Amino acid sequence: MKTHSPTNPRARAGVPERDVESTPGDRLLTARDAVDDRISGLDHGADDYITKPFEYGELLARIRALFRRGTASYLEEVQVGDLKLDMRARRVTRGGNAVELSSKEYAVLEYMALRAGELVTREDLSEHVWDESFNAFTNLVEVYMLRLRRKIDSGHALKLIRTRRGEGYVLSAEARSGEPKSAEPKSDA
Repeated sequence: MKTHSPTNPRARAGVPERDVESTPGDRLLTARDAVDDRISGLDHGADDYITKPFEYGELLARIRALFRRGTASYLEEVQVGDLKLDMRARRVTRGGNAVELSSKEYAVLEYMALRAGELVTREDLSEHVWDESFNAFTNLVEVYMLRLRRKIDSGHALKLIRTRRGEGYVLSAEARSGEPKSAEPKSDA
């Protein structure tokens, strides 16, 4: 068992430190409602922090939301070909080189990476990356996909971000016909 600092709310509550991958779903239900307490609780491994008084219906909704997320929420790294996303540090590399992304670009890429090989529609992205005030008649999704292609696929023979006309987008490391199977960068010589 790991040692606890006196500032660790999990230790004050008598809850042992945990391995995030082994026991998902820890929630702290406490009367400590200061912002620093909430931050510390989440930083020390809690998946959620609920303060008293609380609504029972809200607690049940939070538990249902945790089950809907499944294990993908607990991944530390997602890899698609030579593209790696460090979920904790929110860092991206392609072919070992760091890729600088804005927070929104990262959110789009993360959503696609967690669904690698699956079709992701504009509607999926607008629901999961933008809020309810997203205007479906803008070309914002296309703008972000173009930015991601420039940052992720530029200079690489194997393009990971693909468009399915009229359907959506797919993030995949599988080579399409006419594409090299290797994810090695193109030679400019």
